[in-house]
Amino acid sequence: MSVGADHVGDRVRDSAHIPSVPALAGFLVRHDLPAQFTDMVFSATVYRHHLFSPWMIDVHVHGATVRADDAPGTLQRLADAIEDAVIGHNAIYHGRPRFGAVHAVVLEPTDEHHYRPGHVKVRRYYIAHRLADLADRARRVTGWVR
Repeated sequence: MSVGADHVGDRVRDSAHIPSVPALAGFLVRHDLPAQFTDMVFSATVYRHHLFSPWMIDVHVHGATVRADDAPGTLQRLADAIEDAVIGHNAIYHGRPRFGAVHAVVLEPTDEHHYRPGHVKVRRYYIAHRLADLADRARRVTGWVR
């Protein structure tokens, strides 16, 4: 594929009506992924580091267990299958992806209380960076006045 070429995932048609990536993540964790992967529930964190950078999606998998007779790497294959299912909703138009990287995180039973199933957290780290810069500037000015 050449740079700037359009690419549409195989599942984009199912989610093309959803305008934003946080809303898309909500659709995925509440409807699409539970329909594909039974006996599991999902949550997500959607974030970006700069205003014009693509969104990143972390999908948290609740309820995935490994039995003693399962092959090694079972959870990694599950995470890869979930990432592939989410990437199917991605599209690149004029060189701009709908979202960037996708990470599936299979939660340990001790970690599951940190995330609410079906919930999507939205983080905009560039706002925090701007606030930190403003705080630094204020400290420099007040230090100079003293």
